[in-house]
Amino acid sequence: MDSKQEDEDAGGAAALMLQVGRVQKMARSDPDSLPLNKEAAAVLSKATELFLAKFGRLALQNMSVQHKQMDYSHVALAVKEWSEVQSLLQDIVPMKVKAGDVLSKIVSTVPSNQLSATNCEAENAISHQQDPNENPSEKNTI
Repeated sequence: MDSKQEDEDAGGAAALMLQVGRVQKMARSDPDSLPLNKEAAAVLSKATELFLAKFGRLALQNMSVQHKQMDYSHVALAVKEWSEVQSLLQDIVPMKVKAGDVLSKIVSTVPSNQLSATNCEAENAISHQQDPNENPSEKNTI
């Protein structure tokens, strides 16, 4: 019996968690991809399983003891820490940033004399915005 036959008898493709047919179907859904034969789909399935296992372990390491389940921040931190996949996933799973933190960072980088002028310009622009459904002749002016 050859090695390939032994692999199939021992579970081979059946031992994969991601079904080969589903991987082929996903590949067909991408208009830029070529059809996959069963062998290529099986290899892609196994590679995906290994990737997900490692990714899950990294995210799990970011969980503290008191957490009962993994959340977004654990996954985002795993992306940030795994340099090999950063360029692939950093736009899909970015670290969450609080709006107040971003605003305070922006405010701290703008000189104070420009900040007050910018605020006045923004307030002026907002106050002069016109509702497209509003008739300009009916608009109350102060």
